[in-house]
Amino acid sequence: MALLREPVVGDFRLEFDALSTGRSYGHRDLCVFFAWTDPASFHYLHLAPVPDERSHNLFLVDHAARRSLAPVFEEGLAWPDDTWVHLVIERRGKRVVVQADGIVVLSTDQVVLERGRVGVGSFDDSGRFANMSLEEL
Repeated sequence: MALLREPVVGDFRLEFDALSTGRSYGHRDLCVFFAWTDPASFHYLHLAPVPDERSHNLFLVDHAARRSLAPVFEEGLAWPDDTWVHLVIERRGKRVVVQADGIVVLSTDQVVLERGRVGVGSFDDSGRFANMSLEEL
C-alpha cells in the first residue's frame, strides 16, 4: 500500500495507469485505497478477474476484519499481461465508480467512510503505477 500524504479527500477523481506484474490467476489484483485514516479504518477497491466474496469488490476495514460491501459482481477486471490499463475512480458520497480503459468494471453505492487519504497497491500481487492525478470533487 502506497498512500498519498495529501490531500485528505471525501469526494474525488483519481486517474492513473496501472500495470499488473503478478502471475495470471483468478484473484490477480491491484487495489485502490481511500478514506484511509489509520491502519484500522479505510475502504479499498480490490480489482481482480474473478469476482467472489473475497475478490473484485468494495471492502471496508473498520476496526474489524475486512468485509465486502456490495453483492458479488458478474464480471471482474482481467488484467492483461504486459499491458498498461488506464483507471479512473470517482467517488461521490456513497457511490464509487471504477473505469478501466473507459469501461465501467465496478460500481456501487455502498461507501461508508467519509474522508481520508488515497493510495494504490495490491492485496497479494505486484504492480506498477504511473501518471497519477487526484482531484477533490
